[in-house]
Amino acid sequence: MMKPIQRFPQFILLLQDMLKNTNKGHPDRLPLQMALTELETLAEKLNERKRDADQRCEIKQIAKAMNERYLNKLLSSGNRYLIRTDDMVETVYNDKGEIIKTKERRLFMLNDVLMCATVNVRTSYESSGTVTTGQRYLLKWSVPLGQVEVIEYGSSEGQGENCRFPPQHSAENVIVNSKPNKLYMGPGQLYHDLQNLLHDLNVVGQISQLIGSLKGNYQNLNQSVAHDWTSGLQKLILKKEDEIRAADRCRIQLQLPGKQDKSGRPTFFTAVFNTFTPAIKQSWINNLQMAKLALAEDNLLGWFCVEDDGNQIKKEKHPLLVRHMPVMMAKQQEFKIECAAYNPELYLSGETESDSCSMEHGFLWIGSCTNQMGQIAIVSFQSSGPKVIECFNVESRILCMVYIPEEEKIKEINMSLNSENVPAKASNVPTICLGMEEGR
Repeated sequence: MMKPIQRFPQFILLLQDMLKNTNKGHPDRLPLQMALTELETLAEKLNERKRDADQRCEIKQIAKAMNERYLNKLLSSGNRYLIRTDDMVETVYNDKGEIIKTKERRLFMLNDVLMCATVNVRTSYESSGTVTTGQRYLLKWSVPLGQVEVIEYGSSEGQGENCRFPPQHSAENVIVNSKPNKLYMGPGQLYHDLQNLLHDLNVVGQISQLIGSLKGNYQNLNQSVAHDWTSGLQKLILKKEDEIRAADRCRIQLQLPGKQDKSGRPTFFTAVFNTFTPAIKQSWINNLQMAKLALAEDNLLGWFCVEDDGNQIKKEKHPLLVRHMPVMMAKQQEFKIECAAYNPELYLSGETESDSCSMEHGFLWIGSCTNQMGQIAIVSFQSSGPKVIECFNVESRILCMVYIPEEEKIKEINMSLNSENVPAKASNVPTICLGMEEGR
């Protein structure tokens, strides 16, 4: 059974090895590259089909284990598939913001539905004497994925020094044990501790002013001691803010649609979950955003690709349209987009990593042309939304554009240094090469 599956990677490795040992310009090189591309494309299609089959199989297993009968039909729908399954700890609060209890939950993120369930492990004894254990799911709620909203009180990395947290959780005072050797403290307790430290710092400041007005000299009551109190409290405040940021990195608060009230207006309820690592939280939110984007009306149409026989087929895994954006800066209507190139912004080693769910930082160069001239529009992705920051005309039509990566420029400089011994240094200014119709 494994032989046919192993055959594709073996051929791919063989062709890659042959390409390494085939000189540039050799007549066999192009057919080898085309054969390798064909096999890699086929292998990717096989992997996609296997992933789809696995996801649909998982849906059927979940449907069998659910307690709700109608879910079997709901989950068995041919267009529904599972994106991910996560074990989390749900935190329940009272009206004062105090933690009442915590519960272990399993969240199922489907392509159009989010479900929350409790896992029940059942043990059964067979006639042969063997013991089998199976999981049953008790459904707590299921909501449309498009109506799920993540409530964030600020960036997980802390967007600013003045970022403060919601007062409604200030009275939490329960420590949550969600997993062995893993301790979670309710964020409200941390906020409460921080407010106490800030109050004490203010009081110590007043005491320091009063100490400055003393007439006599006292051994344990002077400005030096007051300064030590102040610096000690400031260190504790910084430590507490770090603990708050760490707690928020694992905390997901969701706003979910509830049943309509008596007057027919929609209602909402809140659910708070803790993940076991910050990476799981970030990955979960990213998957939620992508799944919601895939449900947008613009992305339900699908994309079409041309097969080798010339027929068009609808792609299942198509690119997701984020937004439309006009880039034509000239008044002439005859400008048409011909080509584009993207150059990423290089991050400094001291900077924090970018949020993986946010848009890439960098610049998109878009070439538009008329019959006689060309136009370059540079779109920046530095801020929350893209915008055109530069636009200029060139004397000829633009046929193609390419970005020269920084490492390529460094290689060229090193080669020139070795050959000519001329001092040179790499520039941080991006290099874009344009191919013009007039031959430049």
